[in-house]
Amino acid sequence: MSKEIVKYIGIGLLTVLLSFAVYSLGLFLGLGIVFSNSVATFIAMAFAFLAQKYWVFEAKSKKFMKEISLFALGRLFTYGLETFLILMLVQYLGIHPLLSKGLTQVLVVMGNYCISRIFVFR
Repeated sequence: MSKEIVKYIGIGLLTVLLSFAVYSLGLFLGLGIVFSNSVATFIAMAFAFLAQKYWVFEAKSKKFMKEISLFALGRLFTYGLETFLILMLVQYLGIHPLLSKGLTQVLVVMGNYCISRIFVFR
């Protein structure tokens, strides 16, 4: 396994934990599934961008705005997929919202890695 993938997995785990913590807090406060997931995704995205740019991919590019724009677009895509899947799992299969988020994270993390590696931090 490459050093980059090991770093990505480490940052990915921290990002997932951060997202879960914020999502759980939002649910606890009664903010609803979509709003809680939106806030959690935004906060986790900011952390993930900085950690991936400077530590995982060690990107030296000076095109910060281009990178953050592509990163945000990619994360918007996976956020939409994640939110849709969480709602389907909760509303149609009766799965608890926290478990639903956990189940979606495998797809989200894999999708985010591919988007970051291929389109953002080349």
